[in-house]
Amino acid sequence: MCWKKGNKLLDASGQERKAWEMARSKRPWGEARLLWDTHFRVYRSTRVLALPVSHPEYRGQFWLVVVRQGKGRESWYLLTDEPVETAEQAWDIALSYVRRWKIEESFRFQKTELLIESLRLQDWEPRRKMLLLVTLAYGYLLSLLDPSLLLARCRLFVGWCPRADWRLWTAKVPLYRLRWALCRLWQTHPPLCVIALRIVPRVV
Repeated sequence: MCWKKGNKLLDASGQERKAWEMARSKRPWGEARLLWDTHFRVYRSTRVLALPVSHPEYRGQFWLVVVRQGKGRESWYLLTDEPVETAEQAWDIALSYVRRWKIEESFRFQKTELLIESLRLQDWEPRRKMLLLVTLAYGYLLSLLDPSLLLARCRLFVGWCPRADWRLWTAKVPLYRLRWALCRLWQTHPPLCVIALRIVPRVV
C-alpha cells in the first residue's frame, strides 16, 4: 500500500519516526532504471531502496520501499509485508504498484465503455454470463491493438473517429477511440451476424 511520508512507523531500533525521516540520507540500491511517467509522457530515472519497519498497532515485520524519481519529484513510500532484502525484490514491489494503476484503468474502461455499471444483476448465473460477454468484447478490442493491424486502425480512426489533436495519434492503447470508431462503423454498416440475428426471430 502507498504510505504517506508524514505518517510514523517504528524503525529497526524501535524509534517512532516519519517515513521520510527514515529514508533521509539513505543510499539507493543498485542502478537506476527508467520508468514511464504517464502524466507527463516522459521516462524518469528511478531508484529504489527498502527499510525494515514495524507498526505500533500491528504485529509482524513490514518493509518500507522508497521509490525516488529524481529532483523535483515526490518519492513514493510503499509499505508491504513481503520480504524485501535485495534490489530486485524492491523493484518487484515498485513495478507491482505501477501496474496497479493499469488494472484500475482497465476497470474504468469496462465500467464506462462496456457498460458494466449500468447493469443490475442479482443472481449469479446472469452475472457470470454478462461478465463472460464483457470479457469477450474486451479481448476482441485488445486483439485489434496488434501491431500488424496498425494500418487498419488508422483507416478506422480517420473514417469513423477523426480527431484534430495530434497527441491522440501517439496513444499506445487507444481503447476508447477504438470502441467509438467501431460503434459508429457498425451503426452505419451492421455486421452480417447482427443482421442475421434480426432476421431469424421474424422467421421463427
